[in-house]
Amino acid sequence: MALERRDPLPPGSYSLDVTNEHSEQFTEWCEANAIEIVQSEDLESGGLFSVGKWYLFHVPSAAPWGKSMASTLGWPTIATDTANAPPPPVSVTDAVKEEPWLEDLEPAFEAASGTVVVVLVLLGLYLFAGRR
Repeated sequence: MALERRDPLPPGSYSLDVTNEHSEQFTEWCEANAIEIVQSEDLESGGLFSVGKWYLFHVPSAAPWGKSMASTLGWPTIATDTANAPPPPVSVTDAVKEEPWLEDLEPAFEAASGTVVVVLVLLGLYLFAGRR
């Protein structure tokens, strides 16, 4: 995936990750330059909240990018077939869920959890009794 570092951006399709902090700047630029947003997806941090959006957008005619856009948003990626898909999930829990071999371990952990609780309770009682 190659970055487009020309200013103005030539006509074409691009993708870009935009943090929530800079989303207003990006959407204003899109509106001012008649940019078509083809697709967008939330970028999640640990699956708890969105930290921004991934955008696939089309530039119909040359559009100024400028130093202020480059310094806050970086340069967009030239869209190719692989750039037309959102980035892979960044959530660790999502990545773990995609591992089929972990499903085999789940029953073992569930069975052991009751035993662990009993051992911890007995250990706590022993330690409490030893303090008297």
